[in-house]
Amino acid sequence: MQKTSQYSNKSNFALFLSTYKIHHILFKTDAYSAVVNGTVTQELKKDAHHCGFGKWYYSKGIELFGNYSTFKKMEAHHLKYHELINKNLDCALHGGCMAKQDSRVEIVSRFKEAENHSIELFHLMDALIDEIGDNVNMKQVLS
Repeated sequence: MQKTSQYSNKSNFALFLSTYKIHHILFKTDAYSAVVNGTVTQELKKDAHHCGFGKWYYSKGIELFGNYSTFKKMEAHHLKYHELINKNLDCALHGGCMAKQDSRVEIVSRFKEAENHSIELFHLMDALIDEIGDNVNMKQVLS
């Protein structure tokens, strides 16, 4: 019975973190489309502290998991991910930078770098699931 409970805990925690993975994928996709199509708005920008994951990470996440090195490592990738995407959004919002060749190269480079940080963030989420998922109390995570 204990194994079943641990598997359930781990699966629920994995699903919980997967919702934030989806949010980040949607944010990146929306940002890319808006930059390419010239439809960037100020509302599209989200910093790392005010996106769904950031709100959880900097509150309940730190409270419950702040002592785990895997959890701590997520922060740098999450911050850089938002920084790079928001630089692209700012570029498009304030300067029509897609019309300039140098700017287009920089934008593509930043999106690629953001993708690398996203991948690493997702790997760390998976590592955290493996590290502590069996014993996570989802009532605490969701409260």
